[in-house]
Amino acid sequence: MARAQAHADDLIPGWQTFALDALRRYARQLAKEGRTSFQTEELRLFAETQCDCPRPPDPRAWGPFIRGLACRSMPVLVKLGSANTQNPKGHRHPASIWGFTRFPMP
Repeated sequence: MARAQAHADDLIPGWQTFALDALRRYARQLAKEGRTSFQTEELRLFAETQCDCPRPPDPRAWGPFIRGLACRSMPVLVKLGSANTQNPKGHRHPASIWGFTRFPMP
């Protein structure tokens, strides 16, 4: 998956900046809905349909991007648990549920 993120960065300069902007916008949307957690597939769908975030060549690029935000010295996200995906291509496998360490996200 890290290769998928590196490939996205190579083909789409600034892809991580687009993705971070989409995450900020998604955080505001979640706040309006009264939600504080999400799965990566929900963010990916929001970024593809509601933002100007270019679609990476491999959707797995989102995984390392999200995990990177959770593993920083001052993390933006925290893993809250897991639940089955709703995406049919994900075959309902378990995926992480993420929450913001600061909400709404700066």
